Amino acid sequence: MPRQDDQKQLKTQKQVQQALIPFEDALIAQLPKPEEIIQAALQRQQKQRRRQKNILSLLFLATLGGIWWWNPVYDQHYLSTGIGEQKDYILSDGSQIKLNTATQLQIAYHLRSRNIQLEHGEATFHVKHAFWHAWLPWAERRFEVRSGNIRIEDIGTVFNVRQFTADHTQVAVLQGQVQVWSADQQQTMLLKTGESLMTSIGQLNTLQQSVDVQQLIAWQKGHYYFNNQSLAEVLAELNRYGELPVKIQQGQLGQLRISGQANLAHRMQLIHALPTFSAVSIVQDEQGIFWIKAKK
Repeated sequence: MPRQDDQKQLKTQKQVQQALIPFEDALIAQLPKPEEIIQAALQRQQKQRRRQKNILSLLFLATLGGIWWWNPVYDQHYLSTGIGEQKDYILSDGSQIKLNTATQLQIAYHLRSRNIQLEHGEATFHVKHAFWHAWLPWAERRFEVRSGNIRIEDIGTVFNVRQFTADHTQVAVLQGQVQVWSADQQQTMLLKTGESLMTSIGQLNTLQQSVDVQQLIAWQKGHYYFNNQSLAEVLAELNRYGELPVKIQQGQLGQLRISGQANLAHRMQLIHALPTFSAVSIVQDEQGIFWIKAKK
């Protein structure tokens, strides 16, 4: 039985082949030539390569977009001054930072911004802008300063930031403008030349207009000006540049209001001159401490 089945199958195949003989030439004519097969294969490879290139290009653009959005740090520096020390620094972009006594800050260069964290102390920022900043400010890297929980973005050129405590900061504009944001980003204020702002616990408080900002930065020329300030405040300010052997005897005497100026390089001159323009006397004890007492 298997032999007969095989013979039948062979006979059927021969019959099919004989039946296709008249159509053989027509079928062969319909088949692609070897050159056409090779050309089609090459075209398929080229399309596949173009598709891969397009995918890689999209991935590359997406990666660049992600990096731009992420705004990574590519360089950073730490600047500081000791007690009684002042320094000037020129940044790589030409901006200048003047550091007052006992100041520490961190500079981080990001892809889209220049970020400075004032950790404590006081500094004046002279920001260098590109010549086209006035027309295309959005195209230039931002210059931001953070002090405590507040954020300050430079719009103009020169401003001063002093951190009294981690929750208490003063911002003053010498030239141009700055934008100040509160810690929760719910408050914002634009400061212009000659204006000063006090902040407390991350909130924007009192805006002072027509401030003598030159007095605020008199330290850069070695001076300290005080106008109707308490004796305790003046002594605390002088001690920023080094502890003086001076104490106020009575607590209430510290609230005495005085006005004047001091040479930061010779601060004791002011202490010795106090009796000449205020109702106090100076007495030195055996330990060399100068006591400020109420004049009798």
